[in-house]
Amino acid sequence: MTFSWGGGEEGHNRIDEWEPNRKLRLTSMPFEMGAAKYDGTTPMINEYTLERRDGKTVLRLVNSGIPNTPEWDGFYNGTESGWRSFLRTLRHYLEHHGGRARTTIKIVGKLSGSPEDAWARLLAAVKPIGTIVFEQAPTMLEVNIPELSDAYLAHSVSGSGANSYVYTMLSVYGKTPTEVETIRAKWQPWLEQVLGVDASSGV
Repeated sequence: MTFSWGGGEEGHNRIDEWEPNRKLRLTSMPFEMGAAKYDGTTPMINEYTLERRDGKTVLRLVNSGIPNTPEWDGFYNGTESGWRSFLRTLRHYLEHHGGRARTTIKIVGKLSGSPEDAWARLLAAVKPIGTIVFEQAPTMLEVNIPELSDAYLAHSVSGSGANSYVYTMLSVYGKTPTEVETIRAKWQPWLEQVLGVDASSGV
């Protein structure tokens, strides 16, 4: 299985186990994370299982194999918070938009100020227009936006100080390409201004 975050970078997973509607087990080798070196011997495992419980579908994810060294602490913490965010986004999709196409509008770049200042501005801007689903000041905020047909805004900040980067994604559902571009033209510059993001520094 091949996946991509965009920008030409790809990752590859081997499918070790596949039981439709029940289980998927994937194996990959972690990529090198800057100063965090990987010995290339221990696989990273992602195992997804589905089960019915009290009339609901329960998805369980186990992610293992991240090297147990201080150099990989940042990767571990980012993976843990990232998976939780992805699963909340998935739950929002299933509860509000099941079967509809999803399109994302991304704001990626370097913050011109501090994460705390960006957080305060974003929180003040979205409270009147949305319902907060999750917040962890000053680095993570997720919001349901009713006026955009229950669009989902997921905001996160990585790094620190002068090297703080923002990754904010607005997900809209069931929109035509023309509708998406109309939304993008309004919301992307507004979010960049609220956050204080230099979009030309996107990574």
